[in-house]
Amino acid sequence: MRKDIEEKILKLLENGETLQSSIYKALSVSKSRVSEVLKDLEERNVIKRQKIGKNYLISLSSYVKVNEKSLTIGIIRSSEYGYIIPLKKILKERSVKLEIKVYDSGISIMKDLVMGRLDFGISPAISQIFFAYAGFPVKIIAPAGSGGGYLFSNVSGEKPKALSSRLSTMEMILRTAINSSIIRDPAQVNYFDDPREAIGDYLKGRANAITVWEPFAGMLRAEGMREAYNYSEMEHYCCTLSAHSSLKGNIIDRFKKDFYKSLNLYEKNRGSYAFAYSALLGLPYGLVEGSLNYYRYHHDLDLKVLERQLAYASVTIPNPSILKTIIMES
Repeated sequence: MRKDIEEKILKLLENGETLQSSIYKALSVSKSRVSEVLKDLEERNVIKRQKIGKNYLISLSSYVKVNEKSLTIGIIRSSEYGYIIPLKKILKERSVKLEIKVYDSGISIMKDLVMGRLDFGISPAISQIFFAYAGFPVKIIAPAGSGGGYLFSNVSGEKPKALSSRLSTMEMILRTAINSSIIRDPAQVNYFDDPREAIGDYLKGRANAITVWEPFAGMLRAEGMREAYNYSEMEHYCCTLSAHSSLKGNIIDRFKKDFYKSLNLYEKNRGSYAFAYSALLGLPYGLVEGSLNYYRYHHDLDLKVLERQLAYASVTIPNPSILKTIIMES
């Protein structure tokens, strides 16, 4: 019932701004019910309310999409998201243009997502949890992959100098490895944005531990390096798919359905998408193609997996029940 009212309100607002009192009359729904839905939409930055005397003028936020003919998604430069190629094709068949933006940093994705520059973002689950927890207008809607993350270390018995990315699965790997006594608590952690530069620093001896993902881990193996810890050893979500909260429910639902459809197609023959995907990432075909199978995929989002993942890394959220509110249920 609530979702039905929300959809009707948004449909009314597609024609332009209107008074709150006019919405009551148009929908023949109680004032309290409509006010409740409007308050929620305003908190999610979907609508704006401007007081006019004893009434309110209601309008859609400036970057709210009223149709889905053009969508934008951000992904990290990783072997994890090869399914983005069939997803783009699926959307094209529905006359929807999908623009894909590639980033080196999950935090950069989240910044653009909360500013409305992206409609969807795929980035580390931990970054999406914290941005949503901080009150930014994002909702986690699906798991986007797991595996493909490692700790490389060439020290034992001493505190290493470590390289990792900030507020990321790589940072979770580092903390989990420390808590599991795989390495000692680092004497120093330097955070990187570009994994290629970090790998160069590691190979030059400027650090003696690094957490990195595929296909960049393959670069280290090619240099004779071996991982000290494989994050695939524990159940986890590396990345999740989030939507800007201002998107209409039907757009999110349809995109999510197409997203899972693309996963099914991709898992049947990952290699067939390798060339197009490596071109999108701007990385060598052989490097990307050889690392696609390091990732695995899920078709539902289990809250308990997220909770355990946080616990293994000793990441504490003051109010754990908040996780339920930042995940958009089907």
